[in-house]
Amino acid sequence: MADRRIGILIIPGTMGSVLKQEGKKVWPINYGSYEHYANTLTPVSKEVEPARLLITYQRLKLALQHNFPTVTEFIYDWRVNNIDHISLLKGKISSMDVDEVYIVAHSMGGIISKLCLNEYKDDPEIKKVKKLITLGTPWKGSMESVRTLLYGSRVPDKYLKFIDKEAAKKVCKHFPSVYQLLPTNDFLSRLKAIDCVPYFLNDRYFDEFDDFFQGVMHEEFSENHSFDGVFNDYYKLLNEDISDDIELHEIIGVGKPTIKIICENTRKEPYVYYDEGDGTVPLLSAYSNLSERENYFAYFVNGASHNGMPYKGEILTLIKDIIRGNEFHQNDSIFNDLDSAYYKKFSGYISKIACPVDISIRDNDGNIIYGNIETIDSDEIRDLMQTDYEVDDIGSTTYVIFNDNDETSINNFNGLVIDAYDKGLTSISLEKYEDGQITERKAFKAFEIDVDLQAEFLLKEETEQSSLVLKKDGEIQKTLELDDVAIDEGQVKLPSTSIDFLGEHLKYLDEKEVYIGKDSITLHVTDIVAGDFEPKQTHILINDVEYIIEDGSLNLDANILAHGKNEIEYFTIDEYDYTEKKKKVILYYFHNVASKVEFLFKDQFYLVHLTEDAVYSRVASVYGLQGIKPDYNFKNTEGVAGYQVVYHGIDREVEIKYVDFFGEEASFHFIIDEQIAKKIVKGSAAVSDVEKFVEKLNLEDVKYQFRIKQKVGNHKVLNDIHLNKCHALEISSETSFVQIIKNVELDVSFETSSEHISINSDIENYDFIFKVLDIDQQYVLDLELTSRFTFTIDEGPQKENREIVENFDVEYLPGSGSYKLVLALKNLKELLSGYWKPENKILGIAKLEIISVKNSASIRSMNIKIAQ
Repeated sequence: MADRRIGILIIPGTMGSVLKQEGKKVWPINYGSYEHYANTLTPVSKEVEPARLLITYQRLKLALQHNFPTVTEFIYDWRVNNIDHISLLKGKISSMDVDEVYIVAHSMGGIISKLCLNEYKDDPEIKKVKKLITLGTPWKGSMESVRTLLYGSRVPDKYLKFIDKEAAKKVCKHFPSVYQLLPTNDFLSRLKAIDCVPYFLNDRYFDEFDDFFQGVMHEEFSENHSFDGVFNDYYKLLNEDISDDIELHEIIGVGKPTIKIICENTRKEPYVYYDEGDGTVPLLSAYSNLSERENYFAYFVNGASHNGMPYKGEILTLIKDIIRGNEFHQNDSIFNDLDSAYYKKFSGYISKIACPVDISIRDNDGNIIYGNIETIDSDEIRDLMQTDYEVDDIGSTTYVIFNDNDETSINNFNGLVIDAYDKGLTSISLEKYEDGQITERKAFKAFEIDVDLQAEFLLKEETEQSSLVLKKDGEIQKTLELDDVAIDEGQVKLPSTSIDFLGEHLKYLDEKEVYIGKDSITLHVTDIVAGDFEPKQTHILINDVEYIIEDGSLNLDANILAHGKNEIEYFTIDEYDYTEKKKKVILYYFHNVASKVEFLFKDQFYLVHLTEDAVYSRVASVYGLQGIKPDYNFKNTEGVAGYQVVYHGIDREVEIKYVDFFGEEASFHFIIDEQIAKKIVKGSAAVSDVEKFVEKLNLEDVKYQFRIKQKVGNHKVLNDIHLNKCHALEISSETSFVQIIKNVELDVSFETSSEHISINSDIENYDFIFKVLDIDQQYVLDLELTSRFTFTIDEGPQKENREIVENFDVEYLPGSGSYKLVLALKNLKELLSGYWKPENKILGIAKLEIISVKNSASIRSMNIKIAQ
């Protein structure tokens, strides 16, 4: 080595480079919020500057600098596509003024190294690389990336917190690098070879990468990324062999339970199966097993955690020996053969707690060392944090790992304290592992927890003596004992549930295996056949909303069921939380089978039309159901052709009937005031006209929409301004939809007017000055106009209102092109004197109409209050 200049290049793993933005550190931040990371790290196109190695790597760097003259690092933006780093890494290697380069790469850093070495394998500068030393590199991916993308992962998982689970889940969806660490097809194939199905998610098994990606990941992935851009070049380079000229040394952590399979039960609660590994990367991914390659070396480190590898003393010594070319000798800590007597596979216990709960761990002195630590004294907290523990949070499921080979042995703990943050069925099990294999599984009977109930799992050295104490307000409510359950969960016989539906308007189509219904329907659980254990709880999912059946039935109506297709799934959970596979039925439920009665009023005619509801129509077509055929019965048929009607200035009554698929008759009855309809079309109707029109149509709880050209916004209030400015008017109710298209030849624009006239005013005359506009909004001059006031007098209870009609002259003002109507207060008092009651403050409502003398047509109306 003396005559060769050696340069050592450290490459960190994912999240292992400190990132800055405009000179300010943005990763990592102690207790960083989702908002912080979303604003600084997403989208991935937002530029950041890799600043330095995370402190995790400082011990590694110092150890190497103390022994070797040239030590440097390649830091990078770990968010982006790993392909983006390889030219930068090539440049870094080229810049090293040495004869040989030895790369020491942790985790994803090993992958980036391989991509670069394969892409530039013929480059003279790359040929300087003689050794690649990897620490826990996930060559075949890791379930940790699945967990992060689906459920989130806290970083780090102990003590401090840079980012919590929910924030990591949201933010990491933006990072191509996280998707590139998904388990590869090779990973999944190795599981299939030992009869393991890698995933059960969304009620489906997945054992191929493409199927899994399309069925689980694709929807959110495609919002930010291109599949070809992220995976094609990446997998091409990753799957190539590194040049034979490069020594490959893999340092692999073992003896830590590491997720190899992720599934969800029927209730969407995640559960996992563990294998050997470093707690993050399983052995099957980190170990390439290139036994046919002469310069390939694998080293297995007992109890090495993934994130702890860069500062574990035995590993640092091993790395220095590899660099120096020293001969390796197996020992208690590190060995190079999986059949070695030194291999300490995981032995201990794993407790699974499935429920929306917070878990605390208590040591043998009764102190809470994890979870809800009950002290604010900093020295005491520091002391409590010296005790090691292993906890895996995956969605609403928590795994507590007790390892006989280190300080997390079950004998070092007094128990688990379980506090609920929601109500739900809770299951707790304890699995015993010996030499990496499950040898025993015990479980408590499932119980219902809520925020008022606390559960204490009291651990004993003789685990069969452990118990579960349920407390409320400190008082023991119940004590449960551990029971033996099957090691192979696949051998457990599950409960089986049967349901049926009852309803007056309900039909079952045998050939199609679907229900069709409306109105009130009752779901009955008709039978539950027990499996190996007693049934505990039956769940019904209606369009993914869960209902728990307490008394064997559930009433269904429009508040629960969607209009149209409803997927109803059901299953039963037994007393040890073994869950029946979902069964599913389809119920097409109709809030109505007909759409609203539609009216369309135009200048010369109007339409009355009832159509099938669009959803019902589609379902009827697919399943051969009877369509509705409305029957229109006009009492006066003059001008009626089908459901098209020509105005005849009458109150026209119409009744519409139909019979639906269930044999039930429905009918609608309307009175159409054709005179008012015509006035609205011509733009001469007042607010009171519209109100009267709606009342005769028998529409309730109506909503208005006025369409006004060149006006932005919703105009939904019935008033004179909206009525006169709109070019179309829409009136909707629960049963009907009315559209009126105006065809206004002339319009009136008031310059001065009053909508409130006081009888006792000192004013002698009320002047109404206005201009007349044509359809093109041009002023119309010198028309012969008159006006008509219709006064409505309230004659008191049980008497019909009296109407008094009086005409007033309209004067044309040639100087301004305006028109003037003068209402003399004296004349008004004389006209109404016989009807005036001093105790009334408001005499009544008058309607003013501006009328063309030429054709006697009203061209504008407005309502006026006559008051004291």
